[in-house]
Amino acid sequence: MLKIGEVIDGKYKILNQIGKGGMSVVYLAMNESVNKSWAIKEVRKDSQNDASINSIGIKAEINLLKNCRHPNMPEIIDVIENEDNYLIVMDYIEGVTLKKLLDEYGAQPQELVIKWGKQLCDVLGYLHKKNIIYRDMKPANIMRKPDGNVELFDFGTVREFKGMKMEDTIALGTVGYAAPEQYEKTSESDARTDIYSLGATLYHLVTGNYPTVSGFAQGIRASNMMLSEGLEQIIRKCTEHDADKRYQNCAELMYDLEHCDESDKKYRKKQWRKMIAFSSMVCLSLAGVATGITGNKLVLAKTEEQYDSVLERAESSTMDEKHDLYIDAIKIKPGDKEAYLELINKIYKDDKIFSRTEMNEIEEVMLTYGKSLKSDELGYSDVCYNIGILYWYYCDETMEEDNSRFDAVCTYFGKVSKRDSNKDLAEIFYNMANFRRNIQNSITESTDRGEYMEYWKNIDKLIEAILNKGVNDNLKLNSCKMILNAIEGYTEEFKTDGVTKDQMNICLDNVEIISGSVQDDKTEDIVQIKKYIESRLEYVNRKIDTVYMED
Repeated sequence: MLKIGEVIDGKYKILNQIGKGGMSVVYLAMNESVNKSWAIKEVRKDSQNDASINSIGIKAEINLLKNCRHPNMPEIIDVIENEDNYLIVMDYIEGVTLKKLLDEYGAQPQELVIKWGKQLCDVLGYLHKKNIIYRDMKPANIMRKPDGNVELFDFGTVREFKGMKMEDTIALGTVGYAAPEQYEKTSESDARTDIYSLGATLYHLVTGNYPTVSGFAQGIRASNMMLSEGLEQIIRKCTEHDADKRYQNCAELMYDLEHCDESDKKYRKKQWRKMIAFSSMVCLSLAGVATGITGNKLVLAKTEEQYDSVLERAESSTMDEKHDLYIDAIKIKPGDKEAYLELINKIYKDDKIFSRTEMNEIEEVMLTYGKSLKSDELGYSDVCYNIGILYWYYCDETMEEDNSRFDAVCTYFGKVSKRDSNKDLAEIFYNMANFRRNIQNSITESTDRGEYMEYWKNIDKLIEAILNKGVNDNLKLNSCKMILNAIEGYTEEFKTDGVTKDQMNICLDNVEIISGSVQDDKTEDIVQIKKYIESRLEYVNRKIDTVYMED
């Protein structure tokens, strides 16, 4: 094994071990002359007990990939062969594996899974054009980067496709994700092998369930009825046992992923209904315009009556019943904001925790029905603002530093209309979330100097907005809590960027004023958060005194 601090080839200094598998160890290294981080994969020659794995694993990875360039895979920079090992120097990918996301948070939002699926399909298509078969697609081999995009890594099982050579299809890959032909000697691995594994990976990501043949047969909607029938059909076709029944290449798969809505039965039914409605309108116009107008008014009146009835029933129902009724109301009249806001404020905010399950649900609701709401600019804006607030202030603690949370915050606050009365707050929250999702990458690249001052300016703007704008008590207190946590976490960095002690003290005074303006006797939740703010104020004051002591 390489030693921490060791310098390889006179330029790559080993900083620490960042990964270990059955065939290799991966280290983070720094080329100090250009101040750039690299990943170095060490593969010991004596660790390869199976000569066939050695030949199509290690040498294939080096020889096949060293000339590949694609935004969704690391680039091999250098290869160093020693007596005992191979050292493969490649791009260092910062982020978290999709396996870790699944382990910690379960099923991922369908919209993200489709986005990732298209990126993975694109990189597989690129490799296939070079006659390279990846053969080990799975969440553990996919890294979600800070920018929200994914990269495929660990190319230890790649091979070159050379035509019908059945004997080289050995059982490399991972159970559940590996295609049948990787175990059976009936056919050779080819592009369709990777398509099977991608389908299995998408199944795992969108359901949270480990991929199995029975799971593929039942479909993703057996786990969550809100999932798209179109995506279910795509995954089923990817994971057909018979390779001839799968997508035959990545271009075919990419087309369906890009037109997922159009392959959805709901979409086809909707288009059919539109066609029938159009035909009916033509017939009615021939029979008489007056009759057509009267019929239209009756349909609209019935829809409005049904919608109002469902919302009225929800008022006197249990929490579970309310939830289902609000979803029903959205389906009945997707272009009206009221049902969306009721779902957000009376269901998702009720327990003060916006769970992963609720995140998946609201993403599916917006993906399926949100388009109808866009015709009402301010209504759509209001719903997006409130979803942004859910992600910003109500996520459970496990999501506190997760970049997918910051991505969602930026997405929804970024959709708030310029004519919305909350636009100024939305811009502040967007800027703060954007700082949070990018700061770790800036620290790694040593480019974070100056970014803390910009973050501080947004804290100042938030306090000013709260003091001068009528915001609700929960938003006031959650903002105070967030500001205290930010000052506590970045005291030294704020000081380095030029924030003075007086500025910090004024900020804390304002936090105390805002918190004190909220009455204690409203709810137990408010009492508890005010106690938290009071205790943190004292602690943060002491930390500021300590950091600025030398001044």
